[in-house]
Amino acid sequence: MSAPSPPATALPPFLAPHLEALRACWLLHRELAPDEADNLRLKYEHSLRVLHEAAALVAALDPAPAPDLARTILVAALLHDVGRFPQLVRYGTFSDRASENHGILGARTLVRLGLPRGLAPGRARLVRACVAMHNRKELPPGLPPDLDLALRVVRDADKLDILPVVMEHLRPGADNDVVTLGLSRDPLAWTPALLESLLARRPGIYEDMRSVNDFRLLLLSWAYGMNFELSRRALLERGLLRELVAGLPDVAPMRGLYERLRADLERRAEAPGASGRAPG
Repeated sequence: MSAPSPPATALPPFLAPHLEALRACWLLHRELAPDEADNLRLKYEHSLRVLHEAAALVAALDPAPAPDLARTILVAALLHDVGRFPQLVRYGTFSDRASENHGILGARTLVRLGLPRGLAPGRARLVRACVAMHNRKELPPGLPPDLDLALRVVRDADKLDILPVVMEHLRPGADNDVVTLGLSRDPLAWTPALLESLLARRPGIYEDMRSVNDFRLLLLSWAYGMNFELSRRALLERGLLRELVAGLPDVAPMRGLYERLRADLERRAEAPGASGRAPG
């Protein structure tokens, strides 16, 4: 099974030059590292799908953001992973721990290439800041409201798409160690610290991962970092959480995880204001 293809739905015309810029960046790096063509394409197509996820989230925001901000958020979503291209070419890995922070690398790449073009200077800075910060474990308090909203949309959209991409490579028989970060494929191995984070309703820490089961636990913990009701509902309706739990060892500490996660997400959905803007 291959990674899902980018949606075929039409995109607003204003995105055309940004789509072309991302495509040019992808093709440039493919020429530099032809042996990594498949993994570079994976990140290119991921970026296109994240754009569509972000568009759906923006359309559901209440109150709706100003049109200029909405457009800026979509550009940030499209370019959020541009740092993955030079990361893979230079280091042969998608592991930030084994190379460098791909968010910061992405912001530097945008500056080097003079991107994004055609935006007001303040909006271009917002895009670069969003790219630089999108992969932080947690967002710092006190961010400017526009940046805060953009980051929350991009982070949710990123997670919604990367989950099935990574899950494909966690399945038995998969062998792409770039996507799975070289983790052990021992089907019984797992790290208690990651389960503890999940049970405490906290995001897991990449540095704690030792096995593909740890990756599953970390991905499950993302459920507690989703900012919008549409994102939380998608996790359940697409069966993503159920499949992740099903891949874990059948041991006592893991039993009941899906029911717990589903109850927590449904409880958040019933909270006042759950479908509006995420709090800053």
